[in-house]
Amino acid sequence: MRHILLYIIVCIALIPRVYSQKNKVEKADSQFQDYAFIDAIGTYEKVVKEGYRSPELFQRLADSYYFTGDYTQAAKYYKELFKENPKPNSEYYYRYSLCLKSLGDFTNADKMMDIFISQNSNDQRGRIFTSNSDYLTLIDENSNRYDIRSLDLNSDHSDYSPAFFGESIVFTSNRPIPGKRKPKIDKWSNEPFSNLYISNIAENGNYGDVHLLSENLNSEFHQSSAVFTKDGKVMYFTANTYSGRKGKDKGIKTLVLLKATLNDKGSWTNVLEVPIDQKGSNNAHPALSPDEKTLYFSSDRSGSFGESDLYRAVIKSDGTYGKPENLGSAINTEGRETFPFISKANELYFSSNGYPGMGGLDIYRAIIYPNGTLSQPVNVGKPVNSTEDDFGFIINSVSKDGYFTSNKKDKYGSDNIYKIKETKSLKEDAGQSKLISGNINEVTTNLPITGAKITLYDNQYTKILETQSKEAGSYALGRLGYGTYRLKVEMTGYETVEFFTTVSNTEPEALKLQQSLVKNYTNVTAGTNLNEILNTHDLYFELNKWDLNSLAEADLAKVLMFMTKYPKIMVNVEAHTDVRGSDDYNLKLSARRADAVVKWLTKNGVAKKRLHPVGYGETKITNQCKDGIECSEKEHRLNRRIDFVVTH
Repeated sequence: MRHILLYIIVCIALIPRVYSQKNKVEKADSQFQDYAFIDAIGTYEKVVKEGYRSPELFQRLADSYYFTGDYTQAAKYYKELFKENPKPNSEYYYRYSLCLKSLGDFTNADKMMDIFISQNSNDQRGRIFTSNSDYLTLIDENSNRYDIRSLDLNSDHSDYSPAFFGESIVFTSNRPIPGKRKPKIDKWSNEPFSNLYISNIAENGNYGDVHLLSENLNSEFHQSSAVFTKDGKVMYFTANTYSGRKGKDKGIKTLVLLKATLNDKGSWTNVLEVPIDQKGSNNAHPALSPDEKTLYFSSDRSGSFGESDLYRAVIKSDGTYGKPENLGSAINTEGRETFPFISKANELYFSSNGYPGMGGLDIYRAIIYPNGTLSQPVNVGKPVNSTEDDFGFIINSVSKDGYFTSNKKDKYGSDNIYKIKETKSLKEDAGQSKLISGNINEVTTNLPITGAKITLYDNQYTKILETQSKEAGSYALGRLGYGTYRLKVEMTGYETVEFFTTVSNTEPEALKLQQSLVKNYTNVTAGTNLNEILNTHDLYFELNKWDLNSLAEADLAKVLMFMTKYPKIMVNVEAHTDVRGSDDYNLKLSARRADAVVKWLTKNGVAKKRLHPVGYGETKITNQCKDGIECSEKEHRLNRRIDFVVTH
């Protein structure tokens, strides 16, 4: 009885604690759902200290740390997740792998990737990892190419995403605006919402006072990631839009791209949203091509490969924008591609966690070729890339001076801006390309086709470029980075052809692609002689014979291909002779010839009911070689023919 009483007392004592834990978990879950990750971490941690464990708890606690860039703590709780649930969603093997790299544990990180790949054979991140098993060696080969120093303009808050602006540097910071007593806090990071700041660069390389770029641009939420035209008069930047009840934090915050113009008084005005947004999507981190005719940016819009992809849109001469184009699988993965920058040398620098790297976001470089295709991305190496998040890379390709952002440990806040000087070029082993050209011809005549439209896509069917064949049937695609591409060839009156080609280091430097087109005879009419449209030359018989020689069979193969392609077409197989021999003999001889042709076609798959053999003997002579007229053997041969006349 005493034991039963003790058990009841203990259970009663535990009831408030159990309800307390449940309430805390529900509160943390609500904070997690509202992207208040810092608050969620605090609440989840309290529950863990009280001894509460569950797969859902550790998954969300680890994710909270992961989304706020604390990979060390995320690794700790992903490990606990695996203890509670040995078979979680496969994506957690990938995240755990990234986090293990922050601990320097590349061996176990690669083991996690092996498990991830075994469960996701079609995931591009896995395929890239498999084909780059020596990625650490290549990273080492491309390391120590920069002189790096931290900047005094950094604060105790996040400072990131630098941009060139004349003799100044513009950057994003979460530091409180001077003189503003209570800054609005972003619950994701528990820091004030960001604004754009500017600092002048003196001739001695020192940086002047930091102040807001413009009071006109401030709002309650984020402004970040600016890029400027060369004349300094136009700026594109990222900002939040917000929908929800006024005064409340709950609602939908989305990132949009804005454009502002510098007026004669030095103020940024005429702030307009760039009309490339897709409802419910985030669009951020704008970049401009060297000719300022193309806008690059990051987006999570539908159709993206992963968490966020890189896109580009043409800036038209009238100020409107073309349809955003995904950069395709040459760049984007199922992970996160973000913070693009285009150098004067047409190099795309961006950050990604989808490629084999040092951990977190790493910085990569790809060459943009004149035709718009891109080379394979290459990791820019250590110490720019670290086991933490590295992003916001910009560089002057002439002076080799630049900046980047990292949340590696520093005396300042979480994200800090670093100045760099490139001292050695990037190793190009993984970034080569091939010069691609080709020819288009007609399959039966082998004559060149002019004006055929050739469209190039990546292997995910994202359009890259379009061109036409010239007078000699030739076309040029320019340099293509390594990878698999799809080509589509279209020409009025011909069957459309699509095929894949792979560009790799196994081909010659210049690769030529030959493609033949077949005419489209879907609407061929009754009475048409297939010999005329298939360009047959050798469907003739020897004197007094009905067996088929190799030349005749080669032409019959064209007929076979045609009838296989158009299974509803029916034909008369009409056989003929020359005038030598009696009329009766020639009728019988031509019938044997027609039967021989029908037998060959049916043997090779044409239904017999589609073929009607007819022997005309010498009744349809096509030249002057009639009875009593002396002709050469070559002239007589032209009458020992087969015609294929369409009946239906």
